[in-house]
Amino acid sequence: MTFKSFYHIMAYEVTKLVNGRPYRYRVRSERDPDTGKVRNRWTYLGRGDTGGTQVAAKPRPNAREALLDALERLLDRSDPGEVTANAVSVEAGLAHGTFYRYFHNRVDAIHALTARLREQRAVELGLLDEPPSDVAGARVALRTWTAALLHARMQHHGLVRALYALAAQDAEIRNTLRERRDSNAQRLAAWLAALAERGIVTLRDAESTGAVLFSMLDGIGREAVAAGEPLEEHRLAAAVDLVERAVFGTSA
Repeated sequence: MTFKSFYHIMAYEVTKLVNGRPYRYRVRSERDPDTGKVRNRWTYLGRGDTGGTQVAAKPRPNAREALLDALERLLDRSDPGEVTANAVSVEAGLAHGTFYRYFHNRVDAIHALTARLREQRAVELGLLDEPPSDVAGARVALRTWTAALLHARMQHHGLVRALYALAAQDAEIRNTLRERRDSNAQRLAAWLAALAERGIVTLRDAESTGAVLFSMLDGIGREAVAAGEPLEEHRLAAAVDLVERAVFGTSA
């Protein structure tokens, strides 16, 4: 029997983190005299010393949020019918089965993406729940609410387009969109009525004014979706100004 000897080059110690815990190894580099190749031999030495504290592990990305982000990117650039569970997983850089850990299907994921958008806009869209006590505060609240409503259509254009497309085939989504639209219209009408009662604005028919203004805003969003392009910023600004003038007049 013959034994092959290796030339020792160097040895050193390293500490590797595994789930936030340090482990010590001795690494010995050796060169094969026949091939000249260098290889490392790892020898486990034991747990490392953290000084009594555990080293924090690197945070893992939230797979669910990564999937929702990927879904929105795909909806922005693709027809909703082309966005599959596999396409979302690939876009998110995750295994195909990961999608079904969080969502039943594509429609379920779109519902989740819509719910996330509502949570993100909850503060701005809730500004009309408590009417302010003066004109200046009311103006700011109305402008902020109107802009938030339209920005949702502009910044999440692909999602809105997908919802309208699915609503044509899915009664549940269609009813949900209708209920949400009616709720926002009623919120605006009730807020305007409260302002009129407090003498902050003068409106002949606050309820009808609210209904008409919201129909206009909803129509602008639908037009952008039908055109297949995001809402332009200058049109959004013009709509915000128009709503403000309709409620408060032209004087600042």
